[in-house]
Amino acid sequence: MNSQLFIDAYGLKPSKEKMDIPPDPAQIKTVEAWIQLHCKHIKTLNRRHYSYGLKHRAEQWGRFMNDYFHTDILSSYVSNGAFIQAALNLGYIPSPIGNTFNAYFRMGVRPPNDKDEIIMESEFGKKIDFPAFEQRQAACPVGACEDI
Repeated sequence: MNSQLFIDAYGLKPSKEKMDIPPDPAQIKTVEAWIQLHCKHIKTLNRRHYSYGLKHRAEQWGRFMNDYFHTDILSSYVSNGAFIQAALNLGYIPSPIGNTFNAYFRMGVRPPNDKDEIIMESEFGKKIDFPAFEQRQAACPVGACEDI
């Protein structure tokens, strides 16, 4: 098996000659933020979740956050390659799945929960300043309101 893999927007490629367009940096940043909030390093390869399936979770989260905060800071579309590159940037080594563009990771993935996804840090590590959200949080502590 070829130990050197290349990443383009579609995912893993076996050779540099077969590469297409590179992953979009904005998509990579969105996925990095999602992974930091929803995943953790584990010792074993997680075969229940793979790059293509998880990219959809990151997209949904990006759309949810953009809609909630009435902004377009995060990408609402994420390529498979952007997911793989973001995971690699955060120390998750991709394990190719056969002859596909997809990969498994040693990544524990938290189940989806919209209530937890409201709380987020920007890629710069600062709390995003959305006054309306902060006022809503103060008026309705976590767990006290149905819609938070």
